[in-house]
Amino acid sequence: MPGHKFRREIENELSFLFTDFGAHFIPEESVDSRFTTATLATHNLRLRRSTGRGEYGVLVSPITGNYEWTDLLDALRATESERSAPEPSPIGSLSRVSEILQPKFARLEELFRPDHYSSTKARLEQIKAEDITQMKDEVTATLAERARQTALIWKVLAELDCQFGSAQAERINALFEVFSGYRWNGQQQNKLRAGLNGVLLPTLGRTRAIEVMNRLMKVLEPSSKS
Repeated sequence: MPGHKFRREIENELSFLFTDFGAHFIPEESVDSRFTTATLATHNLRLRRSTGRGEYGVLVSPITGNYEWTDLLDALRATESERSAPEPSPIGSLSRVSEILQPKFARLEELFRPDHYSSTKARLEQIKAEDITQMKDEVTATLAERARQTALIWKVLAELDCQFGSAQAERINALFEVFSGYRWNGQQQNKLRAGLNGVLLPTLGRTRAIEVMNRLMKVLEPSSKS
């Protein structure tokens, strides 16, 4: 997209920045030919919008000092008095940027004042650390649930034939994860059954394999996890 057209779109969709906060365009410090980029400055911060190759981005930084850029969605979370979940990302349009940014921009402008930014930066680092902790907790919980479910599958298999081991249980669990929508999606259920056949048929034969499939589907229903 040509730069002048991109700027006009910004002026139209983010008009409140110009009328209420004195925004103006400033020259780019560096140019990446893969993206069309425009940078605005208000009293206390710079806002950079980039678009290209189906990707979009909005970054902010203080107007003074050699500070690194911060993703807009992370910066907006710093305006909240309590921890808030991230907005869905990426921001795909300027109208969506306006919708998210306008009600919070005055507060954002205040937080990026030179005399406030050190505490704002500390808050941004805290948010990042909390997100990392939450992600680790979620990964740990996912791995624990995977181990629990694999053990349950192995128990069902071992009751039928001692030849089954942990490797087969893990393969079956992986199939249930890949085709997790099998309960309401017939195509996924067919693919799940085909995969289960590949594990069960060599040991059990067709009739018993079908019985085991049905038993596993019943055992692994959501209500069985309580």
